Amino acid sequence: MKQLTNIKPLKPPTVFFGQLGDEKIILKRAQAQERAALFALHHSGIVAIKAEINIDADEYLVFDHCGKNLYQQQVTPTQAASIVRDVAKTCIYLHVKGAHNDITPGNICIQNKPRLVDFEQYLPTCDQSVQLGTPGFRCSDQLYGKSRPTNDVFGLGATMSYLFSGEPPFLRGDNQQTWRSLDEPVKSRFEDTVLRTTTPYIRCPVQYRALIEKMLKYQPQERPSINEVYNYLSNEV
Repeated sequence: MKQLTNIKPLKPPTVFFGQLGDEKIILKRAQAQERAALFALHHSGIVAIKAEINIDADEYLVFDHCGKNLYQQQVTPTQAASIVRDVAKTCIYLHVKGAHNDITPGNICIQNKPRLVDFEQYLPTCDQSVQLGTPGFRCSDQLYGKSRPTNDVFGLGATMSYLFSGEPPFLRGDNQQTWRSLDEPVKSRFEDTVLRTTTPYIRCPVQYRALIEKMLKYQPQERPSINEVYNYLSNEV
C-alpha cells in the first residue's frame, strides 16, 4: 500500500526589527534550531517527520500524512473540547523543553486523532529577535519574541473560542490590551489590525466560557497552566 506523506519547504522566520545583529546569522541559527527540534520530538500528538530532502538547492521536510486541519472541517462542541484536551496533553510533553508558540486551528490536523504541525517556532523558554505566533491567536509576549509555555495556553484558548464560534476571538489581530501595550514603532507594523473587545460566545457551551476567558488573560501569570487546562477538560468531556 502506498504511504501518504506531506511535504513542506523549510522557510525562514520573520525577524523582529530593532534587535538585529547579523540577520543572516539569526536566520541560520533559527533554521538549525527548528531542524533539531523537529527531529528530536516524538509524541503521538505531533505529526511524525520522515525525512529531509533537497530539491534544486531548496530544503523540504517530509511528514506523515496528517489529514485536514481545523479550518477545513466542522466539529461539534463535544468534539471541540475533546480536541483541545488532547492538544493540551501534547503541550504538556512539549513544555518540558519548550513551547510550540503558534497554536492555531490551521496547525492542528485531524486523522483519527488531533496532531500538532508546523514547528518553525518551537523554541525553549527564551527571549530572542523573532516575532512569534499568528495574529488573532497570539499574546503580547510573542510580538516581542518571548517563547513561553503560557503562549500555548493563550493560543489554545483562542483556538477553542474559534471552534465554538467560527471566528478567532480577536479579529485580524491581537487583543485590545495587547495593542495598547505595544511600542509605537511596533504598532506601525500592525496598523491595519482591527480588534475585538469581547469574545463571541454565541455557540460556546457555558461550562467552557470561564476556562476560555482565563486562557485568554492578558497577564500570562493569570492564565491556567496547561496541566490545569487538560485536567479540567478531562473531567468535562
